[in-house]
Amino acid sequence: MHRIVERIAEAGRLKVTVETAAAMIHAAGSGMTLSLINTAPEDRDLDQSRRLREATIAAITGEAQDASRDFAQRAAGLKSVLDEAPGLLSTGERALLGEILDRLANAPS
Repeated sequence: MHRIVERIAEAGRLKVTVETAAAMIHAAGSGMTLSLINTAPEDRDLDQSRRLREATIAAITGEAQDASRDFAQRAAGLKSVLDEAPGLLSTGERALLGEILDRLANAPS
């Protein structure tokens, strides 16, 4: 893996050192593997590894995420502040909107 990362650096695509990039890739892969092992098969989100791969690549290369996934970031942001407007939505409305925003934020691309 180190040699592959070196080739990416030689192409001028890394924004971190080769050592840091290799360590980040290793940590992401190890963490994802452990997470999948520790999750019941019926509860595994198999798209999670793709999202982690894309996030890791973006982190080591500085390449922006696909603009077509902008809706996912916006949905996650709105979900994070949903409870900051008490009284605006009923409990049922907040639950429904929360579920819809979760689906948008986690939708495979």
